[in-house]
Amino acid sequence: YTLNETICSGQDYIFAGIHHTQPGIYTYTFPTSHCDSIVTLHLTVNPAPSVHIVSTSYETDNGIFIQLNAISSTSPLSYLWASSSVLSSYTIPNPTTTVQVPTWVYVTVTDANGCSSTTGQQVPTPVVSTLYAPNAFTPNGDEANNVFMAYGANIASFKITIYDRWGELIFESTDIHPGWDGTYKGSPVKDGVYFV
Repeated sequence: YTLNETICSGQDYIFAGIHHTQPGIYTYTFPTSHCDSIVTLHLTVNPAPSVHIVSTSYETDNGIFIQLNAISSTSPLSYLWASSSVLSSYTIPNPTTTVQVPTWVYVTVTDANGCSSTTGQQVPTPVVSTLYAPNAFTPNGDEANNVFMAYGANIASFKITIYDRWGELIFESTDIHPGWDGTYKGSPVKDGVYFV
């Protein structure tokens, strides 16, 4: 008697009490009182489909929009996504989501032979830089609003240049602090319009 069986990589097939995981031809003789029964197993092992996740993201008013893509060289596949965030679909290769914080996503792909693979990754949210610069200040010595200073978060590099209305450079710095105190060459500048 001959058995033709197929399993997926990572699975096993029990034949005559033995767990088989490799493809091949296995023969077992079952002794009986009158004659022996010989059974041959032809075992095929299909590879599991490979898959990895690629994501792109950008900032929106509602959070970070993320486009997910399950990439595989195997076709056709069925998809099943899982995530702590709500996805646009759970059964397509390229769902989208919007998140506020980094989140984990997982995808299980299944090929035409019923073989599956699962992969997951943490989808980071991009670091968002913010910068605020006031449009006026009053360097009059009253301790209120005396320094023109930019404020921000996640600033990798900074440079400020301030020009008078004739285009002369009167202040320059690569340090976001301490700001400009309204002086040029040690003397207070006149009230007026200055360009940043």
